[in-house]
Amino acid sequence: MIEKVRMAFKSLMKDYVKMPALDDYIVIPALQDNAGITGCLTLVKKQSLQVKEQLSATKKVSLKV
Repeated sequence: MIEKVRMAFKSLMKDYVKMPALDDYIVIPALQDNAGITGCLTLVKKQSLQVKEQLSATKKVSLKV
């Protein structure tokens, strides 16, 4: 199946842009069926850390005033 995807992609691109080897560019996800949920959880964790940093910075500013 993955080989069919690579060949279809190559056909659609028609050498429009230079691409790395398709065996390296189009691959099966390393996380298999868990890729979607793992990506979502990673984004939530990243956003949570950013919010914590913003809240921490806000508290530091309000304490200095």
